[in-house]
Amino acid sequence: DEIDCLVQTAAEAVNNRVKDQMLNEWGLVKHLDALKRFLLLGQGDFVEPLINAIGPELSKRASQVYRHNLTGAVDGAVRGSNAAFIYSSDVLERVGVRLLEASPGDSGWEVFTLDYYVSKPLDGVINPMAQLSYRRIFHFLWRIKRVEWQLGEGWRQHMAAAHVRIEKHLPGTRALLHAASLVQGQMVHVVSNLNSYVMFEVLESEWRHVAERIGEARDMDEIVAAHQQYIHNIFAKILLREEESDLAELLQKVLDAIGSFCNCQNALFASAFGEIARRHASAKPPKNSSIQAASTSSSFSFDVNGSRSAASLTEDWDLGVPQRFLDSIKMSASVFEEALKDLIVALEDNMKGAEMLKTMAYRLNFNGYYSRDSTLLSS
Repeated sequence: DEIDCLVQTAAEAVNNRVKDQMLNEWGLVKHLDALKRFLLLGQGDFVEPLINAIGPELSKRASQVYRHNLTGAVDGAVRGSNAAFIYSSDVLERVGVRLLEASPGDSGWEVFTLDYYVSKPLDGVINPMAQLSYRRIFHFLWRIKRVEWQLGEGWRQHMAAAHVRIEKHLPGTRALLHAASLVQGQMVHVVSNLNSYVMFEVLESEWRHVAERIGEARDMDEIVAAHQQYIHNIFAKILLREEESDLAELLQKVLDAIGSFCNCQNALFASAFGEIARRHASAKPPKNSSIQAASTSSSFSFDVNGSRSAASLTEDWDLGVPQRFLDSIKMSASVFEEALKDLIVALEDNMKGAEMLKTMAYRLNFNGYYSRDSTLLSS
């Protein structure tokens, strides 16, 4: 018994010493907080400048994206954020860029990932499996940030169109852009609420819990267990577990539909601004002005079963908005609406056993709007 008591006393002394070194000398909590701020995109004044700086670069094909072009932007965003006044250079210099292996058709968005160098003995807690989990969480959050950035770019295109008074140059665009802006407003609502849910009700909430557990831990085993539980809880709440794969797929369809809608808008604006530039260059009055005048006074119907005259199928802007833009924007808006309704129904069906799913469903559909038989692009 005396020997057992001595062994237990020695073990407690060693555990306390190791724990004290990990928390104080090696700053485990500081590095976990840095991971939350950078890899989990919790530092807002880092994320926004970063995505604005590298967004155009990441829109290129993956084969045209190079790590050295991104590293400077990441370093600038890190040092320009408030985190530069919180952490030493030892922490800031650990944030880097990693480019994943590209698949055919990938853009820079798919291969880009932030990296955080974990040295010994920190890798005793932030082990390779945990680092992989952080990267999976990052890619989920990065998809949300990507569509958020795309929606912001779309809004800037709308402002540019208003600035040049596009409806005067291209009569017929006003009704389409008005309807598209309403759809975009709903997409912004969904993305902002999803982002708010993830950042505040998942990441910040779980961070408070893990910080408390680590502070109360009696040994390294409890610290490791607290960190593993932290990652597990985040996975569960943002649909990254295998059990929620169906919900995750539905959420991805919503984000894909938003991205598709933004791409359709970009194509519309590129064509419209190009047409205006050509007309200014030629300085000739547009043809078929009577047709244009008629299209100015008419409103566009976006009913799924609606039809338009064969003349509108031409790419000639003198006949109104080319039909392919009407069809593509209407289709992407319809896909978004259906995907969002499917997601909300699935969340409501599965939320009995998960309080956080109930919270997500309420945020996305707080007034029951998407439970009604509505069509986003209506006349």
